[in-house]
Amino acid sequence: MYSAPAVRLGILTVESCIGFATGELMASIVEQHYQSRMDSLSAKERMERCAAMFQWTRQLLGRQIVAESGPMSPDRLKWEVAKRLYRADPLATAFIDRKLANVSR
Repeated sequence: MYSAPAVRLGILTVESCIGFATGELMASIVEQHYQSRMDSLSAKERMERCAAMFQWTRQLLGRQIVAESGPMSPDRLKWEVAKRLYRADPLATAFIDRKLANVSR
């Protein structure tokens, strides 16, 4: 199959997965562990986790936008983040563009 050099070059093969014994890739083991941890959370804890992850995502996008476009007002940044989050939705994008037209840089 693949030789040791293939592994050194970063080519992921079934044989190169450390701990491969049961026919599962390691990623699925991590996913199973994650899912069991999520299943143990209450509904309130899941919602708190979801809100925290959404906040983290908005902050990450905000940093990317500022790095690309430079400083801007907090209100403008809020709408620029929303535009990036909802860019696949033409109606949402049109709404956000109307809001951006009235927000200072």
